[in-house]
Amino acid sequence: MPGIQLLRLEDAHDDSPQARSLLNLFETDALQLSSYMKGLLDVCKNVVDCQNTLKSATQALSTKLGEFESWKFELGRDDSILVSTLKQFAGNVDQVSTMHSTLSSSLEDTVLHPLSRFMNSDIAEIMSMRELYKANQHDHEGVLSKYSKVSKKREHETKQCIEMNDELYACRKKLQQTAMNYYTALNLLQYKRTTGLLEPMIGYLQAHMAFVKMGPQMFTRQTEEYLSDINTSVQGVMTEMSVTCERAREQVRELDTQNPYYYVPEPTPDLQMPPKVINRKRHQIGGYLWIRLKSGLTHRWERQYFFIQGSILMSQAKSDIGGHLVIDLEGCMVQPSDVDDRRFVFHIQNIQDPKKSVHLQTMSTLDREEWICTIRNINSEYSAGSGSNRGSIVSEDSGSVPGVNSDGSSPSGSMSGTRSKIRPLSLQNNSKGTNEGQRSRSGSKDVPSTPPPSPFDTMLPSTPISFDMISPGEEVPPSLTKASPTQRDIPPRRINPFSEPAGQIRVEQSKSSIPGFLQQYVVRFLGSMEVNRDKGLDVLMQTIRHIMAARAIHNVFRMTECNLIITNDSVRLEDPSNNSLRAYFHLKNISFWAAHQENKRLVAFITISRPADSGRPTYTCHVFETDSGGEEICQSLSVAAEICFQAMLKTRMAGGAGEGYGGEDMSLTPGGQVTGGHYGS
Repeated sequence: MPGIQLLRLEDAHDDSPQARSLLNLFETDALQLSSYMKGLLDVCKNVVDCQNTLKSATQALSTKLGEFESWKFELGRDDSILVSTLKQFAGNVDQVSTMHSTLSSSLEDTVLHPLSRFMNSDIAEIMSMRELYKANQHDHEGVLSKYSKVSKKREHETKQCIEMNDELYACRKKLQQTAMNYYTALNLLQYKRTTGLLEPMIGYLQAHMAFVKMGPQMFTRQTEEYLSDINTSVQGVMTEMSVTCERAREQVRELDTQNPYYYVPEPTPDLQMPPKVINRKRHQIGGYLWIRLKSGLTHRWERQYFFIQGSILMSQAKSDIGGHLVIDLEGCMVQPSDVDDRRFVFHIQNIQDPKKSVHLQTMSTLDREEWICTIRNINSEYSAGSGSNRGSIVSEDSGSVPGVNSDGSSPSGSMSGTRSKIRPLSLQNNSKGTNEGQRSRSGSKDVPSTPPPSPFDTMLPSTPISFDMISPGEEVPPSLTKASPTQRDIPPRRINPFSEPAGQIRVEQSKSSIPGFLQQYVVRFLGSMEVNRDKGLDVLMQTIRHIMAARAIHNVFRMTECNLIITNDSVRLEDPSNNSLRAYFHLKNISFWAAHQENKRLVAFITISRPADSGRPTYTCHVFETDSGGEEICQSLSVAAEICFQAMLKTRMAGGAGEGYGGEDMSLTPGGQVTGGHYGS
């Protein structure tokens, strides 16, 4: 290349001051180039590391987008469109990850490798030759000094002269060869610095050009149209969100101006607030009140949420699953009270039984008056006979339940009787017919014919709830070994879960001759109701809340105790008094199970009932209470489901569906956790 100054090899012989000065310039230049190339290599390594990080992050993004489908959100909204869109985006992001992976490999080959080779080969060679040249110069100076000190008297000693000449010759020969190689390497470095700097940059730009060219190959015109459609949908959602946000702002301003008594429940005269209008015709009311509770020899006040269901005053603390019965308002008198030197207190007391009373405190005088008017309206309605059927337990088909006890449960020994159902108040009010409507219209003007709707009317679901022991399933157990006469003569041992240790009753090996997995637990049946889905932790939690609230509202405290037996192909419920079969479910018809997230003694599972005419299946959620812990029952169900699934796979691989399975779809694998699982068909 023109303009490059080189060292003359002839100067290696002379070793003149001018040659030494020029060599020093070349050495300094080589050291500077080495320092610069080291920094450039570090920067290029940082670029490649960042590219590898971007590749890994893009792969993680693609994986995370694909995981959205497996998440079960509490609201349970239908996100099928969003799931499919995110799946498409996950595939596109995966393609981008492939592009970044290709770019990362190209940068390592075309940038890092040439720079590393230049540093480890050329620069390192010059540095080692420099050290060797310095060492040879030092040896040469020593030999010259020794040669110059030979005495004139010993000049004629041929042997010594020969040895000195040989030593000087070898030293100078070595120095000369090292100097010429060193000079040549320094001259060649002037060319290698150009190739060493330009070659990595050429590779860097070529790698990115190839990366950019991969974009049109992977993302076609169809992808652009798809992104345009998605962008239009997103803009529509943002527009709808803006409208909702603006509507919310207007509603906030409106509520802020309409509800000044929320901020100051009992205003002082200096505030000059408009008078609050009291609705004296209400039949439903709810809100937070303070209740006076007995605590040892004294009393304490506790804040709870109170609401009225039918003629029952209910309360629910923040940590409770469902409401609790406080007092039946029918036949009660209510009046303001002065107790514990507190304001806004009123007293509810049963006329026939004065011991049934409760003191409640509101936030203002007007709130107390509204609660008192509502309770008096309910009392007037029941005194007139218009609400005598409210809150009753009715049959699914008629208004009476044969064989149901007064506490809302049926005798534990009857299995063929009609199931007792809880019909919500909204349905009962709608089914009273025209006669009751005419009777209401002819009543007092103070009592409206149709009470205004209240959010408490939806406290219970519209689906009937069964509190009786569930009956056996439609299908007959494939093989249930009957007990021998000797076994039938021996009365079964009744397990009391409150008197025996949990470890003794937690898991029992049954003496039945059914082979395979078998676990037994003592449970108490709380209730069952039909649900709209066959899976979902939110479905189970909501069902448990509904059943517990219904039991509290309707004073159903009796529970049916039974033995829950889990085998490798079924779940059975047996009466512990006579070992009779109460219910039977095949594992393929149990789609989901879980323990309650807070109260671990509650456990529930969902069963599938398939009609004979191949119609739409129905799903029923059954709720139980156990002292051994719901998580252990869920664990046993998961193990049994795994065994059953493996048996179905072996039957399928053997060439047939197998007896008892009827060719069910076995594409789904069983899944289970300590607190929940599913086994779908």
